Amino acid sequence: MSEDRFITLEIKLAEQEDSLRVLNEVLIRQTEQIDRLEALCRQLKERLDRLGDGNQEKFSLAEEVPPHY
Repeated sequence: MSEDRFITLEIKLAEQEDSLRVLNEVLIRQTEQIDRLEALCRQLKERLDRLGDGNQEKFSLAEEVPPHY
């Protein structure tokens, strides 16, 4: 294998390793964001459930009339 081809392969490998590192960092941030959003959704659901416990009928967003009506 010629020296130039070897250098080209080393450069490509280094670029691939860098791309993998960047993608891994993005994946970690997205996972953390998803975890935060899931926790927030759980908190909001619990809050809505508590609000609905005090009423005779359950609160439903599906039954709510949109503001433009």
